[in-house]
Amino acid sequence: MDGISIQDYKKLKKYIAYLLYVIIIIVIISGLGINYHRTMEFITLGILNKSLSFNLHVWFFVPLVILIVLHTSLPVLKSKMRKNE
Repeated sequence: MDGISIQDYKKLKKYIAYLLYVIIIIVIISGLGINYHRTMEFITLGILNKSLSFNLHVWFFVPLVILIVLHTSLPVLKSKMRKNE
C-alpha cells in the first residue's frame, strides 16, 4: 500500500463511481428493454431490441458486481493506508 497516495485514492474512487453510474444505467435500460421491448424499441428508434437488451443485461452483470465490490471495499483500503502512514 506504500505506492498509493491519497490523491491516487481519490482519483480511483471517482473513476470507479463514474463507471458504476454508467453500468447501472446500462443495466437498468437493458432491463427495461427486456420487459418493455416495444416501448424501448420505439424510444431508441429500433436500436435496442429485446435480444440486444438481454445480451447487454447479461454482459454487464459481472462488471457491475466487480465495481460494486471495489466501490464497497475502498474504505477498507483507505483505512489500511492510514495505518501504514
